[in-house]
Amino acid sequence: SGVMTGGGDDDILIGDYGGIEAHSGNLNLLIIMDTSGSMSTNDRQEAMENAVNSFLNDLAGSDNLQNVRVHLVEFNSSAAVVGAGTYDVKINGVAQDITNATSSITALDHGGSTNYEAGMQLGLSWINNGNQLENLPNLVNHTLFLTDGEPNASNSSDGGTGSPFEEIFGSDNQNEVELLSDWGALRAVGIDNGVTVSTLEQID
Repeated sequence: SGVMTGGGDDDILIGDYGGIEAHSGNLNLLIIMDTSGSMSTNDRQEAMENAVNSFLNDLAGSDNLQNVRVHLVEFNSSAAVVGAGTYDVKINGVAQDITNATSSITALDHGGSTNYEAGMQLGLSWINNGNQLENLPNLVNHTLFLTDGEPNASNSSDGGTGSPFEEIFGSDNQNEVELLSDWGALRAVGIDNGVTVSTLEQID
């Protein structure tokens, strides 16, 4: 299966969860997953699904976390929520909706181009309008962004004139990377070797 590499100092989903699992308290977690056509290469889709599901099971089983709410987004040419979208994988220290969350990830298909902007914008829609955990002690927000390639499409309806990569940094007057980082820690994860470390580090 494909090799997953974290940007910056984190190898998230490969034994080191960037401090997420070690956090004591409560967690909102947004996971944005690439399901473009290239994910069929080298079992990349299977590698991502297995790694994310293993990670969610680790969170559900963690003694450090009391409540974990996860929102799942997939992107290719456009973006969509995965299954029900939002899952409470842990409530008051007890694992809950983990089976439904992992089943929805395993059911993902792949196809289309790689539109980072679509995935990030749909994730931001949940942040702005969704139902995150609130008013809990030691509550943190994290976003994981997983991709196997460089962006080659963007949302033309927003009037952007830059490259697909430049658009997520504000060439269309909305900086999705900055907005996600303002909400909480943003970590980019590469799947196999189709995306450069430089790209991941700029998102991190």
